[in-house]
Amino acid sequence: MIFTDKEGSFAEQAGKERGAEMPVPLLQINTLLISRKEEDTAGSPVVETLYDNSFGGFSADGKEYIITVGPDRRTPAPWSNVIANPTFGTVISESGSSYTWCENAHEYRLTP
Repeated sequence: MIFTDKEGSFAEQAGKERGAEMPVPLLQINTLLISRKEEDTAGSPVVETLYDNSFGGFSADGKEYIITVGPDRRTPAPWSNVIANPTFGTVISESGSSYTWCENAHEYRLTP
């Protein structure tokens, strides 16, 4: 199901019949290596990224996903990653906020 803040409460949306499925547009992949301009990165060094989407892209070796943000350059929505296993984990966001936990993400936070 798809829930949105524009169609009422969760309970109202959960009971609605949905129409035909919306087709998902085909993914357009740009395989060019793109260099970000110095002025776009607010003083950061030029970073070349693969599969760039104007907010970030993969490093040339494909081992990292690089997001370029700054005071006047934000991602269109909060961007966070959860890295975890059954006993330990961390949440990291594009704004730099993060925390770690042991066993239970809510009850046993190790960092604020």
